[in-house]
Amino acid sequence: MTGIPGVAMATSGPGATNLITAIGSCYFDSVPVVFITGQVNRNELRGGRPVRQAGFQETDIVSMVRGITKDARLLDDPDGVAAALVDAFLTARSGRPGPVLLDIPMDVQWADVAGPVPTRPRMVVKPPSPRDVTRVVRVPADATRPVGWSAGEHGSPVPVVRSGKLPICWASLWPTRCWARTSCLRLTRCGSVS
Repeated sequence: MTGIPGVAMATSGPGATNLITAIGSCYFDSVPVVFITGQVNRNELRGGRPVRQAGFQETDIVSMVRGITKDARLLDDPDGVAAALVDAFLTARSGRPGPVLLDIPMDVQWADVAGPVPTRPRMVVKPPSPRDVTRVVRVPADATRPVGWSAGEHGSPVPVVRSGKLPICWASLWPTRCWARTSCLRLTRCGSVS
């Protein structure tokens, strides 16, 4: 994975609801993706009216995916589109990566967008403080039966295991593996963990 968010787009209504499974998968697997959906014109939105829908294929996709996204919002102001796009990409990548949904009404899509053209934002990664490092080292030392957990697509926990006596469980896109250091200093596979 590159860490650069993916982008997926769909039309309103059924097109937007077809994205729900993909959005959920990205949320549970911590995959950064910006989902952009179309919506009916702003004057056709149901709003507070007591009807199921006012515009053709109007669907409140923002409410449907709010629990499985880092952020989901309806962009109802053309002047805020540029800033919302930059913010969506930052949000998708920051902290624990995940999906962001932007729902854009048709008349906003057709409007002239004010503001600067978005540039690729730079993320600032804060290094851990000495206090955080001390805490991470102390926790396994105080545990009765400690085990480490590592996640990622590349590499293995071999260097970590060789440097200490801590068994390491390692998760990747492949089945989870558990490695332990034996008394004869050889690495042995403990077996798959589901």
